[in-house]
Amino acid sequence: MEPPAHLAWYYQGDGKKLLEEIYAERNIHPMLCSIIGPEGAGWFAKPIEKLDDFDGLRIRFAGIGGKVLEKLGASVTMVPGGEIYQALERKTIDATEFSQPAVDKMLGLDQIIKNYIMPGWHQTLTTSHLLVNKDVWDKLAPESRALIEMGCESATLKGFAESEWAQPTALRDYQKQGVKAQVLPEPVLRELQRSPTRCSTRWPPRTRCSSAY
Repeated sequence: MEPPAHLAWYYQGDGKKLLEEIYAERNIHPMLCSIIGPEGAGWFAKPIEKLDDFDGLRIRFAGIGGKVLEKLGASVTMVPGGEIYQALERKTIDATEFSQPAVDKMLGLDQIIKNYIMPGWHQTLTTSHLLVNKDVWDKLAPESRALIEMGCESATLKGFAESEWAQPTALRDYQKQGVKAQVLPEPVLRELQRSPTRCSTRWPPRTRCSSAY
């Protein structure tokens, strides 16, 4: 789901209830406290025109998306956020993903690479949660719990609105600086989507994936 659908499911559907059920096993009371939209697909030394362009690419990529790119022949590595600029500058990697356009701008990635590719096929949204020890939470007065919940709701909705405003603003700035924004060709997107990845999750949160592209 993208953010609007996720928020509707969380607040009006079963999302909030399911989240609380999962964390109750660890004596934790969780609250959604932030959400932002899709990331970019990343910054690439050369444009991506076809699926074969991923073959041999040295790229910083996280999560399940990285597993998919490995199956396409990419050399995937996890460079810490604070070291991405230097890795691109020294040409130890050819490409990287990190976050949304406005967040990437804070890292100065546009100063080194001028090919910015969208959409973030690998991550349609990012959420953050406030986690509170359930025993402590249950001892709080109802009005205190209500204030905390209201604060998280406000942070989530206002933060999402700010994020949606910041992305096109950042893209306009990129354009002025000579950055070429590219949308992945439809056939490439469909093939990335088709790549079968089987994953199982367990506690503590980590994901094990295998893919047979």
